[in-house]
Amino acid sequence: MLTNTDKLLSLPQQDIRERGIGLNFDVMAPQDGFRKDNSLWFGKCTVCMETVSNSLHSKLWEHNIDMEITYHDNGKDILSRKSKKVDYCPLGDIVID
Repeated sequence: MLTNTDKLLSLPQQDIRERGIGLNFDVMAPQDGFRKDNSLWFGKCTVCMETVSNSLHSKLWEHNIDMEITYHDNGKDILSRKSKKVDYCPLGDIVID
């Protein structure tokens, strides 16, 4: 039996990009990231309204989740940030394959 991820990955990447299909979210206004090799696209998640990206290397639309943020002494400016990419929306319904 095919999982939701398998079904999505069976689509051509251009369909995933242009139609804005995520695992548990859709993407509004998917657009080319204006790289010469067309390898990066951006859009807005319909669930959380955050910017999401689609890379030629990962194929799926992904959210960037902050894991740790360190601030300058003034407490306002970011000194460093550790993050990871996930292929689901953290605010959406989690789809378990």
